[in-house]
Amino acid sequence: MSHPVSNQLIAFLVRETGWNLEYIGKLPVDEALALAAELRHQKSVEEYNAIANFAMLMTMYASAHSRRSYRLEDFIGPPPQRQKEEEQDLWTGAEANGIKIPSQR
Repeated sequence: MSHPVSNQLIAFLVRETGWNLEYIGKLPVDEALALAAELRHQKSVEEYNAIANFAMLMTMYASAHSRRSYRLEDFIGPPPQRQKEEEQDLWTGAEANGIKIPSQR
């Protein structure tokens, strides 16, 4: 039985790329995760740009009817930023969580 997170990841990749299950199933997990992160970022940029046009009209209207000068970010927030992912190897992550690693001989 597969893990629900992996099913969600596969479903997301199928929906966003149109690739078949066989192809996605052959992807290494780290590549699939990196691809999903990039797709999420690209999608959030597209959504931000789509609502930015309407928000610009709101900004102009609000600024014209107020003493305050509004900015686009006042209505829709800052543009999406990439999440910094700190890569850790398995051993560093284990030690950081208090797991004792056997000494290598």
